[in-house]
Amino acid sequence: MVFFNFLSANHLNDFYRLIESSSVVKVKIKYTQNQFENVFESLGDCYLLDNEEYYYESSYIRVYAKENQLITKNYKTNQILYSDIDRSQLNILDILSGSRDQIEFLDKDLNSNKYHFVIPVLGFKGYFKFQENTGALQSIHLIMDSNQKIFIDVVLMEILKGSFIPKMDLENFEIIDLRD
Repeated sequence: MVFFNFLSANHLNDFYRLIESSSVVKVKIKYTQNQFENVFESLGDCYLLDNEEYYYESSYIRVYAKENQLITKNYKTNQILYSDIDRSQLNILDILSGSRDQIEFLDKDLNSNKYHFVIPVLGFKGYFKFQENTGALQSIHLIMDSNQKIFIDVVLMEILKGSFIPKMDLENFEIIDLRD
């Protein structure tokens, strides 16, 4: 495993260069979603594999997204859900994995450690925050409205040597297929 440091002053561009490289990036994250005064938290590993491809695993859920397909394995319900991804929508794991087609950055000064953005089509806003001393991604905040906010705090980010193949064991799980 190789740890990385960002070397230039534009942390946002450095982050996108890393994500767009051919390397697999493993990000240990704390995911927090506040929705109508309810809080959902998850601590897990997110593997950024390729453009529009990522895999997230925690102790009770696995999520694998590739192109327009999503597989969710829920250990609490013993279900595996296959579904289509509407790429006109955007979620925070899409943002973490480097998707920026719908994102408009607002900051003129790209030499800071916080980069504000909006997603005009959805009416969302948020920001990337980087550690000042290393330039490593610290967090991503996505604000959908006053009652819905999602935060990803990055605990650790590393570049993996070799490839990574997500494993979704189907045994003893109910399969639900919602694909067209």
